[in-house]
Amino acid sequence: MTITERIKLLLELGEADRGRDWPDYLQYGFVETDVPALLDLVADEALDQASSDSAEVWAPLHAWRTLGQLGSSDAVLSLIDQFNRLCEDDWALPELSTVMGMLGEPAITPLVSCLNEPHYKEFARVIAADGLAEIAKRQPACRERIIQCYRDYMRSPDLSAHALNGLLIGRLLDLDAKEAIDEIRLFFAKDCVDITCAGDLEEVEIELGFRSERSTPKPDFAQLYGLDALHVPEKPQSDDILETIDFYFMQYGHDDSILDVSELDGFFAALACAPDTILPSHWMPAI
Repeated sequence: MTITERIKLLLELGEADRGRDWPDYLQYGFVETDVPALLDLVADEALDQASSDSAEVWAPLHAWRTLGQLGSSDAVLSLIDQFNRLCEDDWALPELSTVMGMLGEPAITPLVSCLNEPHYKEFARVIAADGLAEIAKRQPACRERIIQCYRDYMRSPDLSAHALNGLLIGRLLDLDAKEAIDEIRLFFAKDCVDITCAGDLEEVEIELGFRSERSTPKPDFAQLYGLDALHVPEKPQSDDILETIDFYFMQYGHDDSILDVSELDGFFAALACAPDTILPSHWMPAI
């Protein structure tokens, strides 16, 4: 199969599976010399405009997955150049960081440059931060170096990139980065972290084992974001049981409870499908 035939195959594969167990693209004969053609496919903006029902619209995804499986360091810079264009793609945002993890150690320095460069969009830099974490998970020998890169960033962060900063804290928690606690505390002191991403400082300290419980009340996110002023629905006057159930969920629910009738329906379906009977004493508290 020639390179032209292999690229045509990617254009015809169609819709992908969201799972992390990607197909083996190398079975089609892709080799290192195919990297430029695969990068051209990723960079082809015309494919962004293809019909959502077409096979072609999925070709860039198949191409970046193939590049990850090839593990070519030659692909790193060209892929990072596409972060600004692709960071709003629901598939690219998680998958490109996985690809960077597959490309490994040669991607660290370029990803750190992207993380620290304000001309990249905020979520392009999120891909970079996530990519570094993926490398650390796949290559434990790189963990200390990558955590040091995070620590360096936190000492002089982008104070306007609240989502990036909050998600970066999440990556540090994933890596159990206890050694970064001093920088983490300074980071939160700069008031530049979106605490909806990984919690506030006390939650992070609990997660990393530096405290056993909170000393202040848990943040009220509704109040923080002005949601407490939203209209509180009145109790339905009709006999519609679904409206009534939704009303009580809205009135008395919380972050850890079932939120609405739709979720309740799914919950009961899961109970019904369980291989063993689950007693009400176990499932009632969840509601």
